[in-house]
Amino acid sequence: MPHPEQTSVWNPRRRQSDALEVYLLGIVDFDSAMWLQERLHREIAEREDGLGTLLICEHPPTVTTGREGTMLDLLADPREFESQQIEIRRVDRGGGTILHGPGQVAAYPILPVDRRTRRTDAHVRQPPPISEYRSRKPEGPRSAVPNSSALTDVGVRPTELNRRLLDFVKKCMAAVCDMASELKVNATTTDDCMGAECRCGQFAWAGAAIRDGVSSHGLFVNVSPDMLPFRLVRSARSVGSMSMQRMSPVPMAKVRESLMRNLADQFGYEDVHLYTRHPLLTRTTRKVVEYA
Repeated sequence: MPHPEQTSVWNPRRRQSDALEVYLLGIVDFDSAMWLQERLHREIAEREDGLGTLLICEHPPTVTTGREGTMLDLLADPREFESQQIEIRRVDRGGGTILHGPGQVAAYPILPVDRRTRRTDAHVRQPPPISEYRSRKPEGPRSAVPNSSALTDVGVRPTELNRRLLDFVKKCMAAVCDMASELKVNATTTDDCMGAECRCGQFAWAGAAIRDGVSSHGLFVNVSPDMLPFRLVRSARSVGSMSMQRMSPVPMAKVRESLMRNLADQFGYEDVHLYTRHPLLTRTTRKVVEYA
């Protein structure tokens, strides 16, 4: 006897999950990545559990400017950026101006930081204090004075939002330093907590925001990018990469795996679901200039 028809009550948002869903997306144009990130941000903000999402990808050559950046950070005429197929975007995140390109890992943790803090404070391995990372800093001259204005968005003012954002950035940078250590790169956090550096210069940057209790934007790690375009963007420090520090190639797959694992560890995720695509992602085709 056939069962009577029933109205389905299945809804993905009703499923409770405390897992971290990781998407390895390959090379994605910046606008598509931002669209997907915004869509996931809205979905996670509407949930009531601890489910988080991590997007890991690379971008074609793009310059992004955060709330502490200005057009004065661009050291060349906009026509030169256009001629070299480097797009320029203004984004709503903390931090200054960052250059992205192939060979740089972009990681976007979209996490319910408020709910994760309430659920896991007693269980998460806390990141070592910044002073501990600095105690391992290699000797050598600094190239520039740290940009103290970057702290304005991540914790100088005694507000609850800034404290949460500063804690989020510290955990991200702790994950980067742990990843670098696993790959034989002696890394330390920068004085403003907004990046990581080695003897060859700064190789990682954080640019984050928290809206509706959910993080957005993320962190960027130079693994083996073409370093020539970095001369077009002002930086408070010399810029390097993990490959420059090791003087040998660094496998991107190992960087992605280690970064994913250390971010999950820092934010208290025990279950990690790994995907190699996202059904909502749309991609655009554009040329990438290779520099001689």
